[in-house]
Amino acid sequence: MDKNEEFNIMVDDIWLSRWGCEQTNVEFYQVIRVTPKTVTLRMLHHFCDYNPAQMTGHNMPMRGQFYEEEKAIRRRLVACDHSP
Repeated sequence: MDKNEEFNIMVDDIWLSRWGCEQTNVEFYQVIRVTPKTVTLRMLHHFCDYNPAQMTGHNMPMRGQFYEEEKAIRRRLVACDHSP
């Protein structure tokens, strides 16, 4: 399957994960498989344009450039109701 209509997820979509407290760490994942109930992701290499004077940077994912040592991650899709 290449697309999940309920969650609007397609193979080749890129997902972003940000985390950290005193510094922000960024990781990118590419969707490699979608089923009605799960999504399978692989971590991507990314390009970082870093400015040491301001201690800031911009990250860009490199589509299709996977970390070979990282295994694919499969996660169950769960709908959340965000109504007030």
